Amino acid sequence: MLLALETSTKTCSVALADDAGRILSERRERSEQYIHSEKLHLFMQAVLREAGVKPKQLSAVAVGRGPGSYTGLRIGVAAAKGLCWPLGLPLYSATSLFLLAQAGREESSLKVNAEDRLLPMLDARRQEVYLAGYDGQGREIAPVQARIMEPHSLQEWRQPTGRLILLGDGVAKFRQWYQQDKVLLKPHFDPQAATLASYISRNRSLLQAEDLAYFEPFYLKDFMAGKPRDLLRR
Repeated sequence: MLLALETSTKTCSVALADDAGRILSERRERSEQYIHSEKLHLFMQAVLREAGVKPKQLSAVAVGRGPGSYTGLRIGVAAAKGLCWPLGLPLYSATSLFLLAQAGREESSLKVNAEDRLLPMLDARRQEVYLAGYDGQGREIAPVQARIMEPHSLQEWRQPTGRLILLGDGVAKFRQWYQQDKVLLKPHFDPQAATLASYISRNRSLLQAEDLAYFEPFYLKDFMAGKPRDLLRR
């Protein structure tokens, strides 16, 4: 049994999978208010209870390591480590952008083929997104990066054959530029714990567990606090 947590976006999700990657139980909720601190542990308890599984029966934990929401990532990684340390469980992780690409490949309505390219992107505020590139078989062709998006930004990704599929909430900010032939826009995709749980469970023998003592969220960019409000000003 593997318990997966994904908290890198406005969606908080938890899923439990068996060793074949089948999802046994799942909870997820999206909120503009970032509900991770309120919901994550409740979702963890609910998922285990629904499947009739006790924490000591788990064989591993997986967590989405980012990039994404700084607070969400801290909460998710802390909860994952909080399970692994006392139970002696291995911890696995995947980037939020890889999970978006996996979800796109597994979405039957998209019918992704080998000639397609997937470009998952998450909102990084202002004109910037976190993005990475994958081919139709899920192989990385461009590493995770922070990019400022402009009308010509997709030219380097275009190819003579196959579609360019954009996934994630970063797409919504720039969709007016990209509504063209061979560009498919899917802004409502979020990284999900179910995708993470299924992938890690099916591929654990090929993956290396994280070092619990040194594992940290993948923020990609340094945190920059906003200007504090003057609470006395009316």
